[in-house]
Amino acid sequence: MKFDSFTLFFTYGIIDLFIATIFAYYILVTKPQKWFVTGYLVHRVIDFFVFVGLSLRNKIPDFISVDLANIFYFSNSVLLIISISSYRGTLNRKYLMLMSGIALAIIISFLAVSENASTRVIVSSFGAFVLFGIASAEMLKNMRPYKMPLIISISFFAFATVNLIRGINIVVTMPNGYDPMNLGIMDILLSFTIIFSILFSTVGFLLLIRETDELEIKSKNRFIQISLDQSPVDIIVTNIDGNILYANPQYKKSVGLEDKDILNKKAQIFTSNINQTENTDEILHEMNQGKSWQGEIDVLDANGHLNTKKVVLAPLIIGVNEDKNVIMYQIDITQSKINQALIQKQNEQLNSHIKAKDKFISVLAHDLRSPIAGFYQLTTLMYKNFKNYEPDALRNMLELLNRNAYNNFQLLDNLLQWAKSFQKNIMFNRKPINLKIFIDDSILNLQEYSNLKNILILNNVTENIEILGHPEMLKTILRNLIINATKYTPNNGSINISAREDEQYTYISVSDTGIGMSEHVRENLFKLEETKTLQGTNGEQGTGFGLVICNDFVLKHQGKIWVESEPNKGSTFSFSFSRT
Repeated sequence: MKFDSFTLFFTYGIIDLFIATIFAYYILVTKPQKWFVTGYLVHRVIDFFVFVGLSLRNKIPDFISVDLANIFYFSNSVLLIISISSYRGTLNRKYLMLMSGIALAIIISFLAVSENASTRVIVSSFGAFVLFGIASAEMLKNMRPYKMPLIISISFFAFATVNLIRGINIVVTMPNGYDPMNLGIMDILLSFTIIFSILFSTVGFLLLIRETDELEIKSKNRFIQISLDQSPVDIIVTNIDGNILYANPQYKKSVGLEDKDILNKKAQIFTSNINQTENTDEILHEMNQGKSWQGEIDVLDANGHLNTKKVVLAPLIIGVNEDKNVIMYQIDITQSKINQALIQKQNEQLNSHIKAKDKFISVLAHDLRSPIAGFYQLTTLMYKNFKNYEPDALRNMLELLNRNAYNNFQLLDNLLQWAKSFQKNIMFNRKPINLKIFIDDSILNLQEYSNLKNILILNNVTENIEILGHPEMLKTILRNLIINATKYTPNNGSINISAREDEQYTYISVSDTGIGMSEHVRENLFKLEETKTLQGTNGEQGTGFGLVICNDFVLKHQGKIWVESEPNKGSTFSFSFSRT
């Protein structure tokens, strides 16, 4: 029986190209995240070229139309079988190795007998029987809970069976050899079986993909439903207008309502006073733009108590019509907010206490103990040897004692003032203060100290400047800044005090002609943990603690304190007081 092999194989190729086009369209439209769908598409494209090559036998070299075409056919059969068998989304590597090994054995055998048409066809037939027979059994073995693998298995089994019968038929009925151009009834039957297998396996695979998708969606929906129902967080789903479509049990418990009182009603998030900068329309606009929103709101619970809720809103697309909805997660953070504020306050208090304790210990152990010990030793020496001292020597020692006592007094006074402020024993009552008169009084109280170094203190503040301040705090600030300026200014120097105003603040500056300071010293002047003992130009002792107190008191007046200084060029300490 004569048969046109070109028409036969070219028809196979056209069928493969048609199927490849269908799968390409499916992938472009649905964009499935499934590698085996793409693998099946690649298989059909390769098969198209294989069958086109076979159809051109005797028109192009046999190496291409027979040898290479059949090698690609068997190699490609592994891709077909593995792609379809992986519909669960997993790849059985042992199965892949088995099919690849069988295909490789067939290819080697085929090459070994490529010059003998009869043996070549027998190898091809039995090879196809083994490959697709195993694939058919594998599909039946793992088909539950799906139904479509049965159709694929039947098409694979039919193809394997016809190949087996064809191989046996050639062995039995064609002892004189097989003529590829003179095809028998088994070849015709094989042709129809190939078409049957291609079409049915393709239809079965498409239906199987749909079936797995549906079961996967049902499984995910069931999992999501259980998760939502058992969630300890309030969860609701609303339409874009804020009407509730779903509310989980925890939300119903929180608001003390049932489905009949909740569904199709406005969600609390859309009827609560969220904050002063956002409203319902703005939130809904964000949802329409596909953006999420989160914030905190105050809502009434089932018992009428006002609670703070952490709310997260996110757009949600539901259904084939892609209706826009909103999913809301609501967590009660009332107690968390209370605890957080309490912990923060306690931490701040604890840090302040720790710093204060460390500073007190440092001052008492070193800066106060040492001068008092020196004072004690000097007075003891004077007491025991009083009659042996000349008047001038005695006067010098008394001057030294006076200076030492004054320094100790200043340090103790700073400690007491700061301790009162720290323990909130000072009532912060601001009073109108004439700045020039107040500074004159401060200079007068410190005149004797500055006279020891012959330092001139000038008050350049105009008489019309008046500030609102706490008198004792301002006195402490000025005393510390003037004493510091005196301490670090050489003999015969000068100190200038000035002030200026703007709409919000009054600025007061204390400038000296002293030794100045480096950038490193300036950066740490007002830090409690960084205060250090520095000696004045005449050996005066200092702790730096007074500047910490100044900073604390200035902050209470809603101002700030800073310094401008360079080594050997003097220093200017400035601070501001709020005028309101």
